[in-house]
Amino acid sequence: MNKLKLVLCAAGLSVLVGCSNTQMAVTGLSLAGAAIGYIAYGWMKNPDASNAYEKTPNEVIQATNDTLKENKYTIVKTETSNKDNTYLIEAENARGQKVDIAISPVEDNSNQAKIYIKGTSFDGVSKAQSQILLNQINKKLV
Repeated sequence: MNKLKLVLCAAGLSVLVGCSNTQMAVTGLSLAGAAIGYIAYGWMKNPDASNAYEKTPNEVIQATNDTLKENKYTIVKTETSNKDNTYLIEAENARGQKVDIAISPVEDNSNQAKIYIKGTSFDGVSKAQSQILLNQINKKLV
C-alpha cells in the first residue's frame, strides 16, 4: 500500500512537473496581467477626487497638463488605453510625491469627460492635495 501511495505521489508530481515551462509562463503572465490591470484601473473605483465635465477629453487633458505645470509637477509617464480611450498621467511634485490621473470620455458621449485623481499608495500626494488639484482643474474648465 505504501508503495502504491509513493507511485501515485510520484505520478501526480510528474503531471505537475509535466506542465511545460510555456504553460506555467502563460499562467504567470495571465495573473500578472490581471494584477497590472487592477493596479492601473482599480484605483479609479475609489479615487481621492473625481468629476465629470461637459468638455471633451482633450480639453480636460489640456487643463490638467496646465495645472500640473503651474504646480511644478513633472509628468513621469502617460499612457492611453486602447480599450476605453482612458488617458493616464503619472506625475510627481517637487517633494517626490506621486499622483495618478485618469481622463476618459463619458460612455456614449465623446464630448464629455470624466477625471479621477489619486495619490499613489506609498509616496503619493494626500487626498487633500488631490482635491486641490481637481479644484484648480475645475477653474480652468469653467
